[in-house]
Amino acid sequence: MKKLLAVVVSLFILFSVSGQNSIKPANKSLSPNGIYYSLPQTIVHVDLKVKKEAFYAGPLADYADDFLGESDVQTNDKTTYSITEITLTTSTQPDPEQFFFVEFTPEELDESRRLIMALDEAGLLEGFNTAPEKEEKKKRKSIVTTDAADTDKSELFDFQAVNARKEVKDTTIRMITVDTSVKKDISVTTRWQNKTKEEMARDAAQRIQKIHQDRYYLAIGYQETPYEEGTIKYMDKQLEKRQDEYRALFTGKTVTSFEEFSFEWIPESGTKNTTQKTLCKFSLHSGIRQPNSSIGRPLILQAENERTTQNIEKHATKIMNTNKEKKGLHYRVPDFARVSLRLDEEAMISRRMRINQFGIVSYAPWTEDMKLKLHPESGALKYIDLFYKD
Repeated sequence: MKKLLAVVVSLFILFSVSGQNSIKPANKSLSPNGIYYSLPQTIVHVDLKVKKEAFYAGPLADYADDFLGESDVQTNDKTTYSITEITLTTSTQPDPEQFFFVEFTPEELDESRRLIMALDEAGLLEGFNTAPEKEEKKKRKSIVTTDAADTDKSELFDFQAVNARKEVKDTTIRMITVDTSVKKDISVTTRWQNKTKEEMARDAAQRIQKIHQDRYYLAIGYQETPYEEGTIKYMDKQLEKRQDEYRALFTGKTVTSFEEFSFEWIPESGTKNTTQKTLCKFSLHSGIRQPNSSIGRPLILQAENERTTQNIEKHATKIMNTNKEKKGLHYRVPDFARVSLRLDEEAMISRRMRINQFGIVSYAPWTEDMKLKLHPESGALKYIDLFYKD
């Protein structure tokens, strides 16, 4: 009975086979009996860590020169971004252009011979007539894109003792005449009203000067109580924090946060020496943006093929073309590339990486006395074990 065995999970295949089976590209085989396997292609992963620095001008910045003598204080909010960390890594997946089908005839399945094919969980071929090595594959850490929460400016600055309202007393004097005498009636009413920013700035500046004086007295031991050294350091630290809070009302605050982004790219094989892709755009003032954004500079991932396999391309192609009915298996001879991430023309990081699909695919003949093993991450031959008969 005819069977189609499609391999998509890690397993060993053991069955009878004669010397007449053939291996064809999966889309060119018409046989219903056989096994699929694939060769790997390389995926390039780019992980970015972006630093966001949001400056918030102090609510009393306009009075910094008047009360603190600082004339270079920034009075407008400003946000800047910078790329602080770049990571380039690779992983593999089945190459959709390199799926193959090992064909068997019904007669072959009745013979008492053994074939062992070892594949990984993605259907990538690891070995032929041999069991795979028990190796723990490295797992790539997933990085999730996160956006820092917006800062509420109204809660960022601490006025504390700088009260936004003040008590106002209104005095009313009335002269009351009773018969021939005149009496003065004085009445006082109290009400609260908002302070002007200038008044609040004056209060904050006075508070800064008072804390400065308190820290000075604490340092010289002006206080009558003989505090321990640790206690004095603690009190000075608290006073310093409060002083900084009041100064921030004039000089502003900077809030720093980080955002992480991940991108993937599968370089296309072909005759081009250089291939590239625009991952996104980057702006100093708005951070990471979509590749088609009108804002920002393009962040380009580029791979320059070293073409180390070009001297054997013609020979490999000849082997492939002259073996129409192939008894054996296909494997890769991977190539390498200089992979770089560029901001416009500026190279930010560059690494030499193995790009499987930049190499060539060839064909390894085999017999029942031959064992072949491939590197699962590249599809390249790892070793060949052939028993020669006298």
